[in-house]
Amino acid sequence: MEVTIFMAKIFGFFLVAKSIMVFLRAEEIKKIITQFKKSRALQLIAGSFILILGIVAVSFHNEWGSIEQTFVSLVAWAFVAKGLLFLWAPEEGEHLMDDFMDPEWLRVGAVIVYTVGAYLLGIGFGLV
Repeated sequence: MEVTIFMAKIFGFFLVAKSIMVFLRAEEIKKIITQFKKSRALQLIAGSFILILGIVAVSFHNEWGSIEQTFVSLVAWAFVAKGLLFLWAPEEGEHLMDDFMDPEWLRVGAVIVYTVGAYLLGIGFGLV
């Protein structure tokens, strides 16, 4: 369970920080995503890093016993899936990004990601 708590803190901080940034700078994020979609090289680099981080996370934590363990494992596997999407199916990834390019949808997504991150922080710091 120590690894679950550690990973929950890492994922929680990352997701909360990222979601706040996206929520506050949705218009700027839209421009960044537009540029990201134009660069296959950047997609390859980002996908590689995300995949490596996801594989490391899954290697350290692939436990499904409790709700907390399951939640952390799902987030780790989500990083693997996102990395693979950028590497294997960049066109499909672009279509997904297109669906959420509206700043209001970006903010809705940010609230969802914030909620997941806050829950993980709650797990990590024993509040949940």
